[in-house]
Parts: sequence; C-alpha cells; structure tokens
Amino acid sequence: MQVMYGVLLGCLVLGITLILSMSNRRLEAEGDVNYRRFFFIGLAFLPVGVTLFLATRNLGLLGISGVGTAYLAIGLSYRDRW
Repeated sequence: MQVMYGVLLGCLVLGITLILSMSNRRLEAEGDVNYRRFFFIGLAFLPVGVTLFLATRNLGLLGISGVGTAYLAIGLSYRDRW
C-alpha cells in the first residue's frame, strides 16, 4: 500500500506541474523556446522516475529520472531567457 501512495504522489506532482506550465502560457514567436517549461517538466519527471523505480525495482525506469535531470539542467542553464 505504501508504494501506491508514492505513485499517486508522483502523478499528483506531474499533474500540478502540467497545469502550472499550461496556465502560464503566453504568445511566443515561432521558433522561440520556452526554457522555463523544460525546468518544470524536469521537476515532474525526476520524482516520478524515482517513485516508479522504487515501486518496481526496475532499473530501466531510472531513465525517466535521467530525462528529468537533463530537462532541469537545460532549464537552469538558460534561466536568463525565462
């Protein structure tokens, strides 16, 4: 039952992050990259990947955390363009 709480918490974090990123939508020029969204998506993927790994003990699911870490790094490296 404890595993289910972790999965639900991960889904909740992902949902809140998606809602926040979509609510801050603004008109952008075509080809303009919104690096702030990379940061928020990374914030969602990182705990979801860890939670799924802990729930299933499948090392392949740590790749989701790796993608989240990469998105966080991209978002933070271009923080001046937010």
